[in-house]
Amino acid sequence: MKYNLYIFILLVSLWSITGCVKKSKDGGTQANNPQLKCCVTVIDSTVYPLLSTEAQLSEGTYIFPVNSTQGDILHNGSFVAGNIIVGTTGEGYIRRILSVSADKDNIIVYTAPANLEDVFQDADIAFTADFTPKYAYLYSFSFNNTNIIDQDGTTVRFNNGSIMISGKWNYTLQYKNGKLSNYAASVPSKTYMTCAAELEFVQTMRGQYDVYDTLSLTSSKYIIWVSGIPLVVAQKTLLTTNTSASFGGGTNKKVTINANANGNLDAVYATGSWLGNSSFAPTIDISTNVLSSAPTTKFTSYLTPSMRITLSGNPISTVSVPLVTYFTADRSGTASEWDITTGGYLSPVCSLFTAGIAKGVSDYSVGKPTDSFTFATPYTLTYVSGDAQRGALSSYLPMPLVVRVMNNKGKGQPNVPVYFSVTSGGGSLTYNSIFTDSSGYAGATWMLGAMTGSQTMQATAKHAGGVLLQGAPITFTAN
Repeated sequence: MKYNLYIFILLVSLWSITGCVKKSKDGGTQANNPQLKCCVTVIDSTVYPLLSTEAQLSEGTYIFPVNSTQGDILHNGSFVAGNIIVGTTGEGYIRRILSVSADKDNIIVYTAPANLEDVFQDADIAFTADFTPKYAYLYSFSFNNTNIIDQDGTTVRFNNGSIMISGKWNYTLQYKNGKLSNYAASVPSKTYMTCAAELEFVQTMRGQYDVYDTLSLTSSKYIIWVSGIPLVVAQKTLLTTNTSASFGGGTNKKVTINANANGNLDAVYATGSWLGNSSFAPTIDISTNVLSSAPTTKFTSYLTPSMRITLSGNPISTVSVPLVTYFTADRSGTASEWDITTGGYLSPVCSLFTAGIAKGVSDYSVGKPTDSFTFATPYTLTYVSGDAQRGALSSYLPMPLVVRVMNNKGKGQPNVPVYFSVTSGGGSLTYNSIFTDSSGYAGATWMLGAMTGSQTMQATAKHAGGVLLQGAPITFTAN
């Protein structure tokens, strides 16, 4: 009777440690006639919860409680050096046992990393890791009045915006004779990331700022089952900012950003090498309003949405799309000249990782940054009207002399100082300097001098450092 009871306890122990549980309905997995390698043990976390700290796990030390009600697992052949253990705690794990020790309370298993080649002899596995919300094809972040700098009286924030990133990946794995023979991964959507946001410099104080922040963090997981082996598919999605800024004083402006990272990822590992059919066509557009001349400012911000997908604790793919926005401003210390440059670029990268899938297979990565989109103002000084007039000596010409200051996108720029000066023939001007109007125009009326013959004057505009704008100076002639 005692012998039969011992056999019963041992069988229950083996059943609990190998986790003979129904297939998860979330798996979406196909596995054709998989064959396992020997000595693979599934740890049932409901019976043997993992007790290790994060530090112990990073060292490969896996600690489980002794469970006398389920039999002595130390002696059933499960925990033997060289064996593979598989578990679903956290993001899951696949480990090779190096050695085992125990005390009256705990079983201490010292391990090294293992991968799916250590588990499957032959298998065709296909699954979809889909973490997008129902009826959506992209994973979405939204933010409203989100501060990226909020220190010492300085506030820079995203007033509103949204970022969407692809959260659906298809995978196919084929193992033959204990080795990975084929591996394919693809992102079915044609858009990796799309962003629409408004960045506002609400209030700035003189100072230097370096700020890193996580604006959003989400994670989720589900289990797929292959011949009784539970594989944990998990995702971690991050939205981070990394900002460096120096302000010489107060400024108030807004930057509007629209960006898209379009393309497709379709990568296949076969016959010992990667075959990629991937492409990118990222685009970016940035515009800004300028309310007044700006103090000396340097600002760079990396807004990075990323998604990492792991399989039983090992990263298998990531998509990361850093959006880099920069803003520089300068104002002359002795005059009213000023400059502002706003710009940015995208640098999307998709990567596939193989450490948890096979030995000796290189990772795969593809990406293409955009050209930098730059908005610069003031940029050019252009002629409008008033040249080659004729008039009486010592009298005003009938038409004003008009120029226009433009940004690098061909639009007029207000609040830029333009300087008018007579260069020959004498005479005078109604204005020696004037700020451009709301459309970028500036003009002055010229009274000719008393000297006969051709007379000239110039209109000019400068950057904060004293360098002339493109197109400056502009010369006017009158007789």
